[in-house]
Amino acid sequence: MGLRRPYYHEFAWAYDLLQTDPVAARIDFVQAVLSQNGIATNSTVLDAGCGTGRYATELAKRGFQMFAVDQSTELIEIARNRQADVLERPRFVIADLLAAFIPDPL
Repeated sequence: MGLRRPYYHEFAWAYDLLQTDPVAARIDFVQAVLSQNGIATNSTVLDAGCGTGRYATELAKRGFQMFAVDQSTELIEIARNRQADVLERPRFVIADLLAAFIPDPL
């Protein structure tokens, strides 16, 4: 799973304590950009590198079908345990997207 960075693994429990900016305004922007590009509510959206799932959860609250991926088992565990008032919770998956899309050298 590549280089392990302590902030994303051993200190995953502290991630949301350090990233305290509210996400609603950022998601307002993301939702506007999606809408301008024909991606409406109820569309399936990938959150690549989702961390603790703050953005994926907020988009799910707004009606998007969220598929969220991160290579950190610890961050995904926090994301999966995030309380959310949504009809359909985001699907959180542990994966290294670089490994999935970059072929192994010969």
